[in-house]
Amino acid sequence: MKAVSDALDAKQNTLTAGSNITISNGTISATDTTYSAGTGLALSANQFSIDNSVVALKTDLASKQDTLTAGSGISIVNGVISLDLSTAESESF
Repeated sequence: MKAVSDALDAKQNTLTAGSNITISNGTISATDTTYSAGTGLALSANQFSIDNSVVALKTDLASKQDTLTAGSGISIVNGVISLDLSTAESESF
């Protein structure tokens, strides 16, 4: 019981409101707060919403292939795709 009493004695008796803060009846509030929308968000009055074009872009990006895989007779070196004609099958049109 002494430990609880000591811990309680070490606590601050009351909260002190700082700049732009009010404390009333157990509720802490701020006034004159400024918000801004970050990337992918829109802010109108006091309501944030998601920018659907960013969400769609992220969805499209997630569905894309990260790397290309070369098939038979194809090589990819430093972003250059090349065809090895000696191993390619011939086609006539």
